[in-house]
Amino acid sequence: MRRKDYWIAALFVIALAGFFYMEGEVKPSRALDAARYEQAQQDPLTHDIHAALQQRGKYMGSVSTLTGLNQELPYRDLEYTYQLYPEKLTAQLHFKRPSDEVEQGFFRRMIMYNATANLGLVDNMEAMDFHFPDAVYSVQRSQLMSWYGLHSHAELTEIEVWKAIVQEQVRRPDRVDAFYEQVVEISVP
Repeated sequence: MRRKDYWIAALFVIALAGFFYMEGEVKPSRALDAARYEQAQQDPLTHDIHAALQQRGKYMGSVSTLTGLNQELPYRDLEYTYQLYPEKLTAQLHFKRPSDEVEQGFFRRMIMYNATANLGLVDNMEAMDFHFPDAVYSVQRSQLMSWYGLHSHAELTEIEVWKAIVQEQVRRPDRVDAFYEQVVEISVP
C-alpha cells in the first residue's frame, strides 16, 4: 500500500472509533442527563423555574401564555384543561382525576407551587382555581402575596427570590400545610 492509502485507512479507523464513541457513550449519557433533568422538573424542590419565567405574561386571557407556563411547571403530567373567567380575572384548571386519588403531600405541594407560579407570573390574574371532580381549590393573589410577605407579584420573577422564598417554603412540610390551611379555599363543585 502506498503512504496515501495508510492515511486514508488511519482516518477511517479514527472516524469509526469516533462514531462508536458517540453512539455508545455520548448519546446515552445525554439521554440519561435529559431524563434526569425531566424528572427533576416534576418536583418543586428541584424544579428549575427559568423555563417557566420565559412564559411570563401580562394577560391571563392569553391561552398560549397559560398553556406554556403550566407545561413548564411540576405535575404537568396530571391531565387537565383550562377555563378562563376574564370578568373575575380567574383561571381554572379542570383536572380529570379526583383530588383524593393524588397523594396528599404531593397534592398540597402542587397546589402551593403551581398557584404561586401562575399568580406570580401572569400579571393580571387575581385568582387560580384547581377544579377536581370532587372539590375546587382556590387561591387568591392577595392572600398568596400576604402569606409570602411580598408586596408585589413581580418579586417572584427574580430567580433568587423564587428559590429563597417559594422553593424553600415548599421544602418544609409544615409550611406547605400552613399554606394549604391559610391560603387555599376549598369548595365542593
